Amino acid sequence: MDLERSSLIIGGAIHFSSEILDERRSLNIYLPASYQNEPKKNYPVIYLLDGAMSEDFVHIAVWLLFLG
Repeated sequence: MDLERSSLIIGGAIHFSSEILDERRSLNIYLPASYQNEPKKNYPVIYLLDGAMSEDFVHIAVWLLFLG
């Protein structure tokens, strides 16, 4: 089977070490395209618990892109 792989770039991530959990953790962040151009605009925030890149994060981020 011949497979071709490519990157999926949607949003960004911050990685940090948790002393309490004794593990490395990640925060996946999606910012709308207008975020850099309108720094004083207020944006709603959605927090996804366990919203890993392989789970709900991609679904929600794409949904937000579609809603624009």
